[in-house]
Amino acid sequence: MHAINRHLDVLIEQIYGAIGRPEVWSDVLAAITARMKGERALIYIHDLKANRLLFSVGHRLDPKYIALYEEKHLAGPLLPRIMQLSAGSLLTDKNPIMTYEDMRQSAFYRDVLEPLNVYYASVTIILRQQDALGMLWVARSRDNGIFGEEEGNAVLPLVPHLCRATQLHYRFLATEIERAAAASALDRLTHAVVVCDGATRILFANATAKKLLAAKRGLRSVAGRLAGGTAAQSNELVEAIRAVAGRERDTASVVLETADETFRVLMSRASAELRLGLRPQADLVLVSFSDPAADQAASAEVLKEMLRLTKTEARVALALAHGQTMQDIADELGVSLNTVRTHVASTFSKTETSRQADLVRVVLSTVGPFGFG
Repeated sequence: MHAINRHLDVLIEQIYGAIGRPEVWSDVLAAITARMKGERALIYIHDLKANRLLFSVGHRLDPKYIALYEEKHLAGPLLPRIMQLSAGSLLTDKNPIMTYEDMRQSAFYRDVLEPLNVYYASVTIILRQQDALGMLWVARSRDNGIFGEEEGNAVLPLVPHLCRATQLHYRFLATEIERAAAASALDRLTHAVVVCDGATRILFANATAKKLLAAKRGLRSVAGRLAGGTAAQSNELVEAIRAVAGRERDTASVVLETADETFRVLMSRASAELRLGLRPQADLVLVSFSDPAADQAASAEVLKEMLRLTKTEARVALALAHGQTMQDIADELGVSLNTVRTHVASTFSKTETSRQADLVRVVLSTVGPFGFG
């Protein structure tokens, strides 16, 4: 008896050890299948809203049958009946949810069960929520007989633990999906986004931030911490981040000048909703900055599309808005002053303006909502 209880305790430890670790569920499923004298098994979580398997692990099951089940039978005729059951419900051949006759005539039996030589099954509802359903399915062939009281007693001590572990695993999966979606959205931004703590340790950086930090343009990563290009800039950055993390200020900004670029760095406290797989803490700081060259290119593209300008006209208009003279622009573009004047005159016509000051106002009002580069 002691050995039996010890084996049960070990299995329960395995069940809780599988939370957040999909690879461990294979061992758990194999142990449960052996305990119930089954031949094949499947454990899964069904996302009811998306009608897909959020998580699935099979034991002695060809993955193609799991895929076939998800594609054709996940929302089959059994689902409404199963949805009437609560978590912890155990169905065996003594109390089936469908008669053998009905089962053998179903498409599910023909497509999935019959090719696997499955005839008898035990089903345990291990998660039952409005948007998710979790099931443990253990099966065997006709030759090995029905799942009866002995098999039911073998799994019953595990059911409460399976229900609890599956619920926690589902929460983990939901958090991971949320984290992945947030990270993916941030990676698509042209602005750099960094989440760091009050000591400037970098906890997350989106794709743009990683690229700029690796290039050591304006900001850089030193031993995993956010730093400026010089010691003075690093000190200014650290002070601002600490002030926001310590709730001395809601937001802060610093301007970091390099030989030929200017980086405007904005800081604010990261909200609890910005999890990104991190435990929400009061001292997390959201740091955002951008690539000046990319900003200018993006702003020029906005002007080109919104004001129907040519690419060069947009560049000239944006340069004027930055305070450059027409001679400066001519030198930068490598063209004559008269050529720049021609572009400006064309831009005046398209924007229905006649003075540079009016054109600058149009430029600022157009690119303002998109971020003035």
